[in-house]
Amino acid sequence: MRHRSYDRLGCPVEACTEAIGGKWKGELLFILFTGTKRYGELRRLVPGATQRVLTLQLRELEEDGIIERKVYPVVPPKVEYSISKRGESLKPIIDAMWEWGKNFLENLPKERLKPKPEAKGKDEHSVVRRALFTVFFAGALAGLLGCSRTVVGGFEDSPDGTYRLFGRVYGAFGRSFLESQHKTVRISIVPTAAQGIPLFRKEYDVTGYDVGWSAIWSSGTNLTVHIYDYGPGVNHRDDNNINGRTNHICTWNYSYDATTGKFIEQRLPGGLAK
Repeated sequence: MRHRSYDRLGCPVEACTEAIGGKWKGELLFILFTGTKRYGELRRLVPGATQRVLTLQLRELEEDGIIERKVYPVVPPKVEYSISKRGESLKPIIDAMWEWGKNFLENLPKERLKPKPEAKGKDEHSVVRRALFTVFFAGALAGLLGCSRTVVGGFEDSPDGTYRLFGRVYGAFGRSFLESQHKTVRISIVPTAAQGIPLFRKEYDVTGYDVGWSAIWSSGTNLTVHIYDYGPGVNHRDDNNINGRTNHICTWNYSYDATTGKFIEQRLPGGLAK
């Protein structure tokens, strides 16, 4: 999970919103609970989502083990998405969101029920999306209680496409990426064919401003991850920030161990992290 502990009121609620939060995740889960879908089908069923956003939210659901992706070695490529065993536990929540949203819409004043023309035939999906706003509100409440996090992340595939490294940086609520605060960097390595099964996962505690990471695969089973901080007054989105990794925090090497079937870590010299 993203949180190391749940010692403050609201954190479990936020853990749930972090897992299924996002404009389209609730709708995607609702659709996948009806059966396995190909990527093209999901695009047609969720026309409001851009390809980039849809792909990103599917990847995040995969990383959290909520859905599974199966890639078929055919031309053209065939990819299917389905609910994982862990994801099955969300079905009562998604069903409850649908029921809540349905009752909510039924009790709205008629003047507020003006569906857009393109929404015709997608009432069930709209119900889930409306209900998801309630979950977001609970997450915001958790943030006011001091537990919410800001998240940035990405991934890097091995040269042969066998493995995928996910990296996420979690900061505190609000201006966390503009101030020197505690951050958590989570590194996960999974096989691309079954991304719900992590071969490595660990969280590193660091302190910095705009903390980032970069991954370099030296082979299909060996990679190096650099964790760094852009420093005060510099943001990773700045166009002028060329080679702006001003504060090297730590470097880790990960290699595949055929005996255990897992990736093992090794701390390389240098850096400021624990």
